Amino acid sequence: MAPNIFRLMRAGLLLIVFAILLSTAYLAGLGNAQKIGKDAYNAGYEAALEERGLTPPADVQEEEAPEPITVVGIVQSATADTLTITEELPGSSTPGPTRLVIVGDGGVVVGLEAKDPAVLEQELDAYNRERQRDPNNTAPPPAPEEQRTIALSDLRSGDRVTLTTLDPDSDPIVAERITRTATASQ
Repeated sequence: MAPNIFRLMRAGLLLIVFAILLSTAYLAGLGNAQKIGKDAYNAGYEAALEERGLTPPADVQEEEAPEPITVVGIVQSATADTLTITEELPGSSTPGPTRLVIVGDGGVVVGLEAKDPAVLEQELDAYNRERQRDPNNTAPPPAPEEQRTIALSDLRSGDRVTLTTLDPDSDPIVAERITRTATASQ
């Protein structure tokens, strides 16, 4: 009788081990199937969008925001709403194309104006005293000009401007910032 009990216990133990192995294999296969299914779904979704010339919704796209680009030019004309410039091409003495510019929502127009010489002298004296007191001070020296907000119509023909835009190839250029770096008389 004792050998029969051992056979039954051994058979029961084998059944338990078999059940554990079967369960583990099932769960592993289920997890792998979910991964394969998700990957297949995403691939099909992207292929369908591409086939129709569509892009995924903004919350799905993982693109970085574009970097602002600067465009330099000479003002030809300015109104309250638009600016016409002749673009200066980097490394070329030949004038670039004539471009129409508008200020984007939240955009700003600033002019660089020379500081009063007395004010600049006071700032330089204070800067030099601070540098003598603390030679390790890495603060930059005072700028010789100030930035002031101006209207687009304050720009004159011949003024040099630097535009900051996200798309320099758009027509018109939509500027986030326009800086008058030199006036026609400078």
